[in-house]
Amino acid sequence: MVFNLLYFYNQTSKDTSLINITYNKAIQTSKDAFKNPNYDFEYLLNLSEYVLSEDDKDIELIDNLKLMAKEYSKDYPYFFSHTYYRLSNLKAFKEYSIDNDLEKLDKEIDNSIKILDSLNTILPYVYSFEYVSINKLRASIAVEMENNELKVERMKNIVRLCEEYMAFDSLNYSYDLADYAIPLAENYYSKEEYKVAEEYYLKAEKGLKILSSLDSAYYYNLGSHYNAMGDAFLHQEEYDKAIEIYNRSMELEDKVLLSQKEYYNKILGNAYFFRGDAKRAKEDYKSALEDYIIADKHFQKSLLVDTTTLLVLGELEIARGFTFYTIGQKQEAEKSFKKSVDYFEKGVKGIIFKKYITALDLLIEIYKENNDVDNFLINKNKLIKVYDDYSKLNYSYAYNYIETTNELANLYSKAKDSKTSMDYYRLGLNKALQLEEIGAEVKKTKLGLLFNIGDKEMDNMLLDSAAVHFKEALEINKICFMDTAYAIYVQNNKEICEKLGITYCMIGDNNQDEKYSYQDGKAYLLKAVESLEEMNFAESDKSVYNMSNLNFILGQINSNLGQSLEAEKSYKRAISLLLPLSLKDNYDLNGDMQKYHIYLGRLYMDKMDN
Repeated sequence: MVFNLLYFYNQTSKDTSLINITYNKAIQTSKDAFKNPNYDFEYLLNLSEYVLSEDDKDIELIDNLKLMAKEYSKDYPYFFSHTYYRLSNLKAFKEYSIDNDLEKLDKEIDNSIKILDSLNTILPYVYSFEYVSINKLRASIAVEMENNELKVERMKNIVRLCEEYMAFDSLNYSYDLADYAIPLAENYYSKEEYKVAEEYYLKAEKGLKILSSLDSAYYYNLGSHYNAMGDAFLHQEEYDKAIEIYNRSMELEDKVLLSQKEYYNKILGNAYFFRGDAKRAKEDYKSALEDYIIADKHFQKSLLVDTTTLLVLGELEIARGFTFYTIGQKQEAEKSFKKSVDYFEKGVKGIIFKKYITALDLLIEIYKENNDVDNFLINKNKLIKVYDDYSKLNYSYAYNYIETTNELANLYSKAKDSKTSMDYYRLGLNKALQLEEIGAEVKKTKLGLLFNIGDKEMDNMLLDSAAVHFKEALEINKICFMDTAYAIYVQNNKEICEKLGITYCMIGDNNQDEKYSYQDGKAYLLKAVESLEEMNFAESDKSVYNMSNLNFILGQINSNLGQSLEAEKSYKRAISLLLPLSLKDNYDLNGDMQKYHIYLGRLYMDKMDN
């Protein structure tokens, strides 16, 4: 047989001329067979099989064989239609290897598959494996063509075929069913088409159940599949269904690894958590708390291998605390919020978790309501530490840090603890300086902090440092507001100059030989007076009183500088400004008026002595 010789020479001979002679003879034989209908078609079958098994045959030979196969298929459809189909595919791939025309290849494959359609009609299931394979190939071509719509359509066809053929070969088609149904489900899941996703998850479940019954390794796939299916229900807020599906995963606990078992507990806990939240939103607080208890049990079982569950437990305790607080069980709410803070403190480090801040805020609020000062301060300082840590990961939290340190500084200021108040203001300033180093705009923040620090340094007799801070505040005020918000600039200027003037006076009081401090103090107080006059102080009783007090202090400074005439003028102006206010029923200024007159009287006595 010529074909046998060709095969023999191809396997054993190094003489390419001999192979070519035999090869040409094979072609001629195939043509003779085509001319003679009575010729034994074994030649055609043998040569076709040879061509299909080798890679170096030309397209002309394939075309000749296709013609012969088509002719013989009239009488022998079972043999030669299938041969024709295979040759058609071979030709399509030969041409693709030359021109790389993917759309042309797809079209040729699409045409050849129609032959298998007709064969399946005549002989159901005989070519099922090949039929599924060619459809898988078409899906792969759609992927290469980056045609997602076509890919999905062809994958859906594969799923349909696998479902049809599973009775014929449950193992292979169960595998393919799961292999294609799962990505289809995921595709629809990603598009939030959860109902369609559910449909394909259920199809995949059929295949995975059969596979896992035959091979225990597939229990992992089945469990993962149930989890994905449960997720689809969870996103539809069908919590009862999600819990039912997740519980199917839990039934596989004894058949999977510990890590998988713990994960199953975690996602089932999530489902109960979400259902509890939904019930709480509907004010079904009793049922919500019941679900939170079950969620907690499942989360606890996942802690062994998944420390991130600590964060979830922290969130759960926030929800539970809210529920207790809503129904008036504030002691239970406090316990839950404390647990939440504990979980977050033990949780994963080096990440920003906003719920930790929420838990601390809620616990702080509880302590505030209960007037529990010690625990209030402990947790406020924890919050400051959290903001400090988070600011290293995201600088925006530095502003929260400054705000919280200011809050504590103000509280200590009200409690007359100026030393601690000053320390917290300084913490805020240090953080502001860190922000400034990275180019953040913090001048206005620094202005307030510098003023407050200077004020507390005055209380603690750190006068030189206070003067430095007040002067820096003056410069920042000028930069920030002089050209853009003049009224604010004048107001701030008055406040800072007043404090700076008094600071220099205090420095002078502590060093009687130092006249320059009084002179500096007088200069700044005069600037404060100037700013107050610019603010139309007469329109406000508070401003009038402030102007009266400034003139009284100027009177003291002038007296210390030996400038008795200016001192007399300042005292008299202070008294004249205070007098109208003292006559009003809503003010008790007799003490101030008496003090002003005493200092004026002393000035006159000193003049008489001199």
